[in-house]
Amino acid sequence: MQQLADQVAGYFVLLVLGLAVSGGLLWAYWDTEKGISVGLTVLVASCPCALSLATPAALAAAMSRMAKRGMLVLKLDGLLKAKDVTHLVFDKTGTLTSDQLAISKVYNSGKLAQSSALAIAAGLESISHHPIASAFSQIDPAPITQGRVESNGVRGYYQSRQYQLRTSQASELSEFSLTAEQGEIYLSLCTQQQVMAIFCLTAPLRPQAHRVVQRLKQRGVQLHLLSGDASQHVSLVAQQLGIKAQPAGQTAADKLGFIQALQQQGHTVAAVGDGINDSPLLAAADLGIAMGSGSAQAKSGAGIILNNNDLNLICDVIFESKTLHQRIRQNISWAIGYNLTVFPLALSGTLAPWVAAIGMASSSILVISNALRRTAGSAAATSATKEATPCQL
Repeated sequence: MQQLADQVAGYFVLLVLGLAVSGGLLWAYWDTEKGISVGLTVLVASCPCALSLATPAALAAAMSRMAKRGMLVLKLDGLLKAKDVTHLVFDKTGTLTSDQLAISKVYNSGKLAQSSALAIAAGLESISHHPIASAFSQIDPAPITQGRVESNGVRGYYQSRQYQLRTSQASELSEFSLTAEQGEIYLSLCTQQQVMAIFCLTAPLRPQAHRVVQRLKQRGVQLHLLSGDASQHVSLVAQQLGIKAQPAGQTAADKLGFIQALQQQGHTVAAVGDGINDSPLLAAADLGIAMGSGSAQAKSGAGIILNNNDLNLICDVIFESKTLHQRIRQNISWAIGYNLTVFPLALSGTLAPWVAAIGMASSSILVISNALRRTAGSAAATSATKEATPCQL
C-alpha cells in the first residue's frame, strides 16, 4: 500500500510540474505577472506529501495506541490482515490457562525419593521457559547435564542416568490409579524403562478466556484448540470454553500442518501461543500473537506480543486493524480529493498563492490529525478493567 502511494506520488510530482509550466505559459500569453502567479500557485497548492503520509501516519498512530495498551507490533502485515481473520487457533497451557501453576500432588512409584524426584524435575524444567516450569521454580534443582527441550517435554541426565519430564499418558495415569480432574495437569518423570513419579499441577483458565471466546464467536471467527497435552486436559478446556479441539498430543509439525491446510483453503488464520513448539505456528499464521510471558522463540515468530498477557487484547488487535484500514482509506481519499479540487482553482487563477500555501499545509496536518484521532474503542479499552469488554467488534 505504501509502495503504491509512493509510486503515485512520484508521477504526481511530474504532473504538478507539467501543469505549473503549462498553466503559467498559457496565462503569460495574456498577462506575464498572472502567468507567474498561476505557476507558483499550482506548485504551492499541490500536496504529494499528504498522499505519501496517508499510510505511514496511520500505521504509526495505530502502533502507538496499541503499545499504550500493552500490544507490541513486530510485523505490520499481521496487523493489516487481522480484520480479515476467519479462523483462530489457541494453544492451551500458558495461553488459555494461567501461567501461574503450582504442584498440588506428587505420586511416587517408591523407586525414587519424593524429594529427589522433585529436585530432578526442577532441574529439567530449569532449562525450559514454558509456563509449566514456573511450578518448579521454588524447588532446589538437581544438576542436569545435556539437557534439551523437546516438543513434548524436557530431557536430560542426572548422575549418568537419563530422565524425561513430559505430559503423562493415559496408561501411566492408570498405572498409578489416577483419574484426570478438572483444571489439573499431570507430568511424568520417566527413565528409559519406567515412570518414577507423576506430578499434578493446577492450571485454571485465565479470567478473560470466556469473554474473549464469546466475542470472537460473535464476530464469526471459528476457534480451534491445539495442544500437546493429554486428551483429557485438552477436552476439558475445550468443553469449558465451548470451542473445537483437535486431537491431543499435537507436535509443532502437527500445529503447523493444521494452519497451512486452512490457509490453502483460502482462510485467514490467526494463532495465539506461548511455547517453543508454538513458534512455527505463530510464524506461519497470517496473524501470530504471542503471550508476554511466553518463550523467546514464540515471541520471535509472532507478529504481535501481548505484554501483559491479557487475552482481551486479541479483540483490540482486530478492532485496531479495522480502524487502521478506515484511517488509511480516509487519508488517501482526502489527499486525492484535495488535489483534484485545488488544481482547477489554481489553474483558473482563482486561488491566490498565499491561500494555496495554507491549503497545502492544512492538507498534511489533516492527514496526520486523522491518523492520531483517538477511537471510541481505544477510550473504552483504556478505562475498562480486564474483566470488562475492551472493544466493540
